[in-house]
Amino acid sequence: MGYAGAILKYNGRILFQLRDEKGRNPNKWGLFGGGIKSGEKPIDALIREIKEELGIKLSKSDVLRKYKVPLVNYNIVEVNLREIPKKQNLREGKDMKFMTTKEFLNKKDALLRVKLFFKLFRIK
Repeated sequence: MGYAGAILKYNGRILFQLRDEKGRNPNKWGLFGGGIKSGEKPIDALIREIKEELGIKLSKSDVLRKYKVPLVNYNIVEVNLREIPKKQNLREGKDMKFMTTKEFLNKKDALLRVKLFFKLFRIK
């Protein structure tokens, strides 16, 4: 199984999700994405999750870079958004916000694993 997440970039900023109380890590800022289903490739899981959560259709050609942490099957894909998602299309989570990496890393309510991932791979 594992996790597929997205670094959704637009004009040098990244779109983050404020998680709601329904899932894991409530009231924490993190990346959009979710679990990889059995037999599913990480990129296909990511495309599915972004469609479910934001109503945006991504394609494999939108991918800029892929990152992987093998021991925990943590798959992150960096993508340039062609459009800005509308808040009214947010289907999971409480809120969403574009931030710079620095702004995200300085947030006390940001997910630690995402902060560590950004530092490890020097995401800007």
